[in-house]
Amino acid sequence: VLIFALHNIFTKEASPRGYQLLKLLQSYVELDMYASLKVHTETTIQKGQEELLVFEKALHEYMPFNPAKSWSFPKSHTHKHMFDDIQQKGVTRNYNTKPNEKCHGAFKNSYKFRTNFKNVAPQILKFDHANLVATVIRDDIDYLDLSQAEASAEDSQIQVTRNIIGTAHVSLGSQCAPVAFSDLEDEHSADSAFKDFRKKIGRFFTRYLGRLVRFGPSDQVNFDL
Repeated sequence: VLIFALHNIFTKEASPRGYQLLKLLQSYVELDMYASLKVHTETTIQKGQEELLVFEKALHEYMPFNPAKSWSFPKSHTHKHMFDDIQQKGVTRNYNTKPNEKCHGAFKNSYKFRTNFKNVAPQILKFDHANLVATVIRDDIDYLDLSQAEASAEDSQIQVTRNIIGTAHVSLGSQCAPVAFSDLEDEHSADSAFKDFRKKIGRFFTRYLGRLVRFGPSDQVNFDL
C-alpha cells in the first residue's frame, strides 16, 4: 500500500531517485506475482521473462543513484534463472524454503542462547538431542493422561470400578527426608563418589541446561517426585 501511495509524492521531477526506486519496486512486485503462480502456461512464462527484462533495465537505471550498494546477492541473482527453473523443475512452491523456515527456530535459539559461538555444531546437536528426549517424554505423559481419561470415561459408562496405576494406592518418591549437600557429603565422606558431590551436580546441570548452575552447601536435596 505504501508503494502505491508514494506515486504522487516521488514524482520524476520532485525526486528522481525515489521515482526510479518506485519503478524498480513496481517491476519487482510484478516479478514476484509471476513467480508465486501455482500454475504456469507458456503465456505466463513469456510474460514473466518480458518483465524480467524490464526489472533488469530498471535496476541498471537505479544503480547510479546508489553506487555504494552491491546488487550481487542471492535473492537478486535468482531472478535471472527463475523462469528457466520453473520450466525445468515446476512452480516455485515445489522448492520454496518458506514452508520450513520456522523448523529451524530451535537451532537458532540454541545457537543464540546456549552456545559459546565456537564449534557450535556439537553443542547444538547436544541440545537438540536433549530437546528430542524431552519431547518424547512429554508425548508419553500426554498419551498416559489421554489413556487414563479414556479409561475413566469407559468406567463411568459400564459402571465398573478399576484401579489405575499412579492414583491413590501408588506413591512415587522416596521416604528419605530432604538433606543439605554438606550433610550428605559428610555422611558419605568415606565414599569417593560423594567427594565434591555438590560441585559435580552443579557441573552436570550446567552442561545439561547450557547455563551456569551452582549449589550452596546449605541447599537441600529433595527426594520426592
